[in-house]
Amino acid sequence: MASGSTTATVTIPAPTEAIELSTLKTSRPSIPTPSSHHRNSDEERTTGDEPPEGATVFTRPDVSTVKLQLLAMNFATFLAGVNDASTGALVPYLQPAYNIGLLFVALVYLFNFAGWTVAAFTNIHLTARIGTGGVMLLGSTLQMLAHALQLWKSPFPLFVITYFLAGVGIAYQDAQANSFVGGVNDAHRWLGVLHALYGVGALISPLMATNIASRTPYWHYFYSILLGIAAVNVGIIAWAFRKSMGRGVAGAKETANKDFKRTVTNKTVLILSAFFFLYVGAEVTAGGLLPILTQFEVELT
Repeated sequence: MASGSTTATVTIPAPTEAIELSTLKTSRPSIPTPSSHHRNSDEERTTGDEPPEGATVFTRPDVSTVKLQLLAMNFATFLAGVNDASTGALVPYLQPAYNIGLLFVALVYLFNFAGWTVAAFTNIHLTARIGTGGVMLLGSTLQMLAHALQLWKSPFPLFVITYFLAGVGIAYQDAQANSFVGGVNDAHRWLGVLHALYGVGALISPLMATNIASRTPYWHYFYSILLGIAAVNVGIIAWAFRKSMGRGVAGAKETANKDFKRTVTNKTVLILSAFFFLYVGAEVTAGGLLPILTQFEVELT
């Protein structure tokens, strides 16, 4: 048996041109080192935290540096509580003194509300021009003037206007006190103290007013207490803000209108304002009507 053989032809391609490895550009992800990571983070943080040109940088002051101003704010708020809680207690004595009905008594609350409304629309512009201390001093002076006229037992039309003056004055002080205290370190604690002092004033005021009005025919002598506290309030405010009195924030006058429009169009501000309008309105109304209803109940029995 014959054996056959098969021949396979293999073609070997010509060698290709040599490739120089040194000319290749390899790309690999860069591995950040700790130093480069911190450096980049610091650069990003520095760039991101830089305020825009012309912006005012706010730094929360430490309480130890504003102790006197904080005292002034707290005392003014205490006086506001004394004032607010006294009206309802004096209504039963106010009616026979001026020979008026409940409809005219309502004017006292209406004019007081008007004063607060005026203050709400002018506070930003005044603060921009005369600063926190200037607005506080203006408000405390208006309140002191109102109590002086109330002590005089002025004619009823002027007596009603005194509540407008008191409303404007207390509203200025209330707005400045809350914004100032809200800007210090540990503001939540100090705001608690601020509003607690308002409650203390509101607690003791009806007791003093009723005690004076029920024991003497001179119910309006209660306003001598308010006048004395208001005079002390003016003195404390003038001393606490003596170094910055009358100086507004730089550039605030030019942006006051814009700031006001931004505030009144803010949804959060509008919702909270509506809440306080209803809550405080109900609170003050109940406080004012309770002495009258109690008196009627006593007369009926």
